[in-house]
Amino acid sequence: EIKARWGSWSWDDEPERPKADFYKAYPNRDVPWKEFPIEAWQKDKEYMERFLREAKQLVVRAMEAILAEYGHGKDENASGDDRAARSDMFAVKFFEDDDLANAGKDSNVGHGGWTTPKSWEGLKRRLLHAIIT
Repeated sequence: EIKARWGSWSWDDEPERPKADFYKAYPNRDVPWKEFPIEAWQKDKEYMERFLREAKQLVVRAMEAILAEYGHGKDENASGDDRAARSDMFAVKFFEDDDLANAGKDSNVGHGGWTTPKSWEGLKRRLLHAIIT
């Protein structure tokens, strides 16, 4: 039922890709861009465009499923207040390191969470690393 309602990740990579583990020569598998083989998916522009499009659609479907679970399912006729509530559920609040005392457990009730700008940048870097490697 979940798959029928929200869809699923459906991805096929048709071309043959390198089978050798060229990552192992690099600490933390941080392969320099110029060292990726030309036939690696990381250098395939068409593949990356398709992959990112599918990934974004997966994230949107996951968000819609979460919103529906919390009673904020997609409704084109929803009021402005309900649309704002839907948006707030995924809002991330940022606090500077010297203001963390104000990031208490109640400061973000009903929102996606809180973090610092430095931590946010680190998260983006780790996610990108996980995708590429």
